[in-house]
Order: sequence, then C-alpha cells, then structure tokens
Amino acid sequence: MPCRLASLRRLPLLVRVVVSLRGKVLPVGGIKEKVLAAHRTGIRSVILPRLNERDVEDVPEELRKQVRFIFVDDAEEVLRHALTPSADRREPKSMAQ
Repeated sequence: MPCRLASLRRLPLLVRVVVSLRGKVLPVGGIKEKVLAAHRTGIRSVILPRLNERDVEDVPEELRKQVRFIFVDDAEEVLRHALTPSADRREPKSMAQ
C-alpha cells in the first residue's frame, strides 16, 4: 500500500514501498508514473525500494535531476529517512520566527 508521510513531517516526500511481514521492502510497479505525479505536486524527495533502482532509468533525465531518490531495503530505513529531516529537505524558516 502506498504511504505518504508528508503530513507527519509537513515536508513534501513520497514513500512508495511494500513491506513484508519480516520488515523487508519489496519491489513495486509504476515507478515512472508515480514519480511524475509526485513531481507535479511539488514533491522532490522519493523513497523507493532498492530493488526498483533500475526502474528510475525510465524517468526522464531532466526530472531525475530535480528529484532526490532514496533507495531502501527494510522498514527501519524507510522510517529513518521519512521521519528524520535531512539538511536538504528541511522546511524554510518563516521570517516571523
């Protein structure tokens, strides 16, 4: 089942994985279409199964340059990347703060 955790972090992030009962991330289909749709909505970070790494080659090169792909092997990695903002994914600070 696809999961978008952006509401938890309030940052644009697409998480497209299927996790086995043992916590392993399994390959998914439709990578190109999902990345294109995510990009249209402003998402620039995408977490995908490592087993789908070759499928990213189907995404147009210009778009691949604009999106940060994070490839994972297990559920722990998914949560670590999805819930811990990295320096390049932090929300811009408001001038009012």
